[in-house]
Amino acid sequence: MKSRVRPAYYLVLVVYALIIGGLLYREFGQARPVSYSLGEISISARQTAGVPGNILPGQGAGFRSLTLRYRSFQLSIPETGLAVEVDEEGTEIPAAVADIDRSSSEISIRLVSGIELRIRENEEENNSYILSLDFTAADAEKLRGIRLPWRGSEPQFHSGLPILIASPPGTSGGTVLLPASARVNAEFLSIPRSDSLQEILLFNAPEEGSLIESWFRIRGGLASREEADRALKEFYNLAYRGWERDRWIPGAGSWEYVADAPPESRTATALLMESLSRGSYFSTRERLAAASPRLIDHTSALFLGSVVSPFEQFGSSMEDFMAEVRQALNNGDSSIFDKVDSLNRIIQAGIGSGEGIQDALSQLAETTVLAEPSSPAELLRAIRAAEFLLEWEGPEHSGIRYLIREELLPGLCTTNYGYGIHFNGTSDALTGVLAGRLMAAGSDDFSAALGYTLLASFTASAGEFSRTPAGIIRREFYYQNSQKLLEPEALPRLQPLAGELPYQPRAIELGTDEGWMWTTAADVRYQDGGTTSILSFRFPQGGIHHFALYGVEPFDQIQMHGIPWKSDPEFQRYSDGWVYNPRTKTLFFKIRHRSERQEIRILRNTPEAAPPARP
Repeated sequence: MKSRVRPAYYLVLVVYALIIGGLLYREFGQARPVSYSLGEISISARQTAGVPGNILPGQGAGFRSLTLRYRSFQLSIPETGLAVEVDEEGTEIPAAVADIDRSSSEISIRLVSGIELRIRENEEENNSYILSLDFTAADAEKLRGIRLPWRGSEPQFHSGLPILIASPPGTSGGTVLLPASARVNAEFLSIPRSDSLQEILLFNAPEEGSLIESWFRIRGGLASREEADRALKEFYNLAYRGWERDRWIPGAGSWEYVADAPPESRTATALLMESLSRGSYFSTRERLAAASPRLIDHTSALFLGSVVSPFEQFGSSMEDFMAEVRQALNNGDSSIFDKVDSLNRIIQAGIGSGEGIQDALSQLAETTVLAEPSSPAELLRAIRAAEFLLEWEGPEHSGIRYLIREELLPGLCTTNYGYGIHFNGTSDALTGVLAGRLMAAGSDDFSAALGYTLLASFTASAGEFSRTPAGIIRREFYYQNSQKLLEPEALPRLQPLAGELPYQPRAIELGTDEGWMWTTAADVRYQDGGTTSILSFRFPQGGIHHFALYGVEPFDQIQMHGIPWKSDPEFQRYSDGWVYNPRTKTLFFKIRHRSERQEIRILRNTPEAAPPARP
């Protein structure tokens, strides 16, 4: 007869199994808290109980979470998978702690991937700490970087500089300074892989000063005026080599362009202006004058001749632009500052001076710089408007200071060449150099140093013949240069930092109702003596100087080189000459400088003088 097992026996087995399982779970399955400390640094983690202390990379079961605390700052590797490592394809891999080791001088945290975080006291400054990230382990070679969640108590951080303060001003929440290549946003620290240690500095910053000042006070790297000037000099050395020789195509009478080509006349003007300071002007001018009519416009004609048609068109375009300015002022259209160079010329020439144009433009410029830009184009326009204010109101204008404080300093960012100005993650080269030039002109020492730094950083991006990327996109773990390149002549002239080149194209008002001059001459002097007007100017001795006077009323005689000089429609064929167009009241000149300073006299109401010939 078979014996029957009572149900109670099975119940006992089940209960026993549950007890054994519970004991095993308690011993091996639950996560128990562990903690470590180093001065003001504390680390709390949850470690799976019963697991040996040294977990080999790849196991990833030793720790479920980890939090590092320094004052109000918290850095985490939570169980949620928010902390991730990103590989070369952009795949996100949850970060996991494999091991924590505490020695007498540092705490070492090893991740499953092989990345190692080491925390030690900063021997150079009391109560500060260095968190080093070592990516050199073999398993970390394929990573782009690591993204770690962070928290603070009402923290502040800079969108372009990897620096944050973990609590409000006036408190001791701690400051965190990351590597220059890192990124900070409101949730994460993104630290790119590097072949050298990536170091994060944890310290208590003094209350005075901004985040930017704290960054440069610790990191250094601000350029001096002398350093920026040397960098720009080398930039133009490389550019000149391309203009003068290496980019020149003799058979075509033009240059090689690999970027969006500026007008060939602009390249010619840039070369001629540079050659004036290098002792090669005369040979350069002779070569270009015989090259191609495509090189001639109203600016290059100042050097090369063939002036009548381009100068006539220029005078007409200035009048047309004046009508455009009036319309922009009536409509409050700030896009007029996209043409700030032309705006400066009409003010320099005195066109519309009786209409209060300068004051009206200054008011519109102030409105433009005070408006919050919603696009990179609007930020660039605000900088151009500030350039107008700088030219006519001075560097202390409140609008300029506002733009620097509220837009340019918050837009400052690190790049692979140093620093730039970014808008939504893109650092535009033209915006950066114009911002640098604007800030360098100010009287505030710190802002001026930032301006020099922006200019020096821009020159560091220059490649062959000083071609530069048009922009830099700031990705999370790397920088990406724009494929578009800028030729150096496509940019505004950046050197010298103070003043301007002595023989630079410029418009000059001769006097109230006396017209204006378009010239490259330096030290222009005009004296209206009633019957005799005297115009004198400087240009290199032996050089041929072309220029035009606009708004000139009829006269009786022109004297050049101290003697009466007759008009000749073919004057450009000779070393000296002039012609007058009474319809447009434009007087065209060509003069070879027998001495550096030359003088021209315009005589009126003199019965003995013969009237000028008409063209």
